[in-house]
Amino acid sequence: MCSGTSGGERRALAIACAAYRESFGRPVGLDVEACHVTVTPDRRMSMLVIPEPLASAVVHGLISALQPAVVLSTGRGERLTFFTIARPPGTVLPCDLDRAQVRTLPAGRAVVLPVPGRSAPDCRWVVPPGRTAVLPHWSVVVALARRALQAAQANFGRPRVQRPVRLPG
Repeated sequence: MCSGTSGGERRALAIACAAYRESFGRPVGLDVEACHVTVTPDRRMSMLVIPEPLASAVVHGLISALQPAVVLSTGRGERLTFFTIARPPGTVLPCDLDRAQVRTLPAGRAVVLPVPGRSAPDCRWVVPPGRTAVLPHWSVVVALARRALQAAQANFGRPRVQRPVRLPG
């Protein structure tokens, strides 16, 4: 619970909320009781949750192709959440990615964002949003995930282990 914390902590939440609102160009949620800033997928933004080690391959693919990326790690880092331009209506995730446990977050499901200055090892940016977040297209992230999955299957079903991406800063 955050309600009994100092004014400084509540101020950090408000600053983070304003910064994310500016970066994403859309509303973000502020839950002072739970000390969370949240964002939800909607008609303008989708989120794909990809398990490791496929997720690291997708991050590397985006960076190698000079594509924009905004990627969040939550929990123990076993899955990464990729923020994308909204998927076209009626588009479904390919079956091979569904079997690999890649998921599209449903519209309206809140995702907790890291708050700068607060230690939260279970929620960190792998690739943080810039001042104005530019997101990759949903189909680009799906294509890179499929390529990573096919490479893993070609490697006799054993996913190629890549080190998680750690950016300076």
